[in-house]
Amino acid sequence: MAHGDRFLVELTFPNFDGENQVLDVEAGRAIYILGPNGSGKSTLLIQWARGKDNIKLIPGNREVLFPESAVSITPKAAVDETTNEKQWIQHKKSRIASGHHNSQHWLKAMLFRLKAREDFSNAEYVRQDQAGHEGAKKTLLEEMPLKLINEAFLAASLPISFRWDKDSVLKVDKSGVDGSYDFNEMSDGERAAFIIATQAILAEAGNTILVDEPGLRKPHSQAL
Repeated sequence: MAHGDRFLVELTFPNFDGENQVLDVEAGRAIYILGPNGSGKSTLLIQWARGKDNIKLIPGNREVLFPESAVSITPKAAVDETTNEKQWIQHKKSRIASGHHNSQHWLKAMLFRLKAREDFSNAEYVRQDQAGHEGAKKTLLEEMPLKLINEAFLAASLPISFRWDKDSVLKVDKSGVDGSYDFNEMSDGERAAFIIATQAILAEAGNTILVDEPGLRKPHSQAL
């Protein structure tokens, strides 16, 4: 990029005079867009996401229902759904649609990708262990997907942790609740938080993530 590698993306927006302003987004930076309903926050995020491969949009928080807690689609179906997700943002009605993240197929694909990344990391850990590469093993342990998600929930003061069982079912352990329960039995807010954390962890290096209405109780804010 023209301004150096520390910038992930340049975002253009109009000022009060109708002139375009450019916002350089640095790696690791969080920006919040605040305003009343109907002020154009979601429309702005849609415009930023269209036509840019390095921007990931998580649409506004609506009803989010995971059909089951186990991985239930094939690798090809997961790849196809990832392609569909990229095409959805280009559709002229994507702004008023219910949101691709509500799609049962998309949610299943996300769960598949999370489990696939975890399995790959575990297999790579075994390979590095056999080769005696202690540094690589340490890095892999620190970057295990579920470990990162659990750390994100802890940092957000959400007393929840996740783990896979032997049947590839995602289980939940919650402070104050006896026993584990299935992932799809979480509350709406917990599911929404899981989607945001998982999308951030599964995003490719150099991606900018836009989150429309990140909080259930703060519906008038957007973040990136």
